[in-house]
Amino acid sequence: NSNSNSNSLGIHELVYNLVQSIDPDLRRSFYSEIFLTGGTSACPNMDVRLENEVRALALPGYRVRVRSPIKKEITIHPWIGGSILTSVAVTWITSSQYQEIGPSIVHQKFM
Repeated sequence: NSNSNSNSLGIHELVYNLVQSIDPDLRRSFYSEIFLTGGTSACPNMDVRLENEVRALALPGYRVRVRSPIKKEITIHPWIGGSILTSVAVTWITSSQYQEIGPSIVHQKFM
């Protein structure tokens, strides 16, 4: 509903509004490749429900396809993220470093 506050819209309405906001020539591709990520993608049948709800909003003829990672992948993502963070820990800038050196610390660490 276009009169609704975006904070009260369902996921299906947010997805629909997003796809509708892009170039009409690209919408077919976007509707056919919707990916769920994050913890809620592990909810049983979340992908099926979202697909059905978006399909009900989309124009007839659009192929709506929602995919989500398999449960095994969801359970290891935090571990993968943690391992990446620890491997790049040298790129962290602490508050004390920033206060001591100033904005130039960003250039020293990342350039």
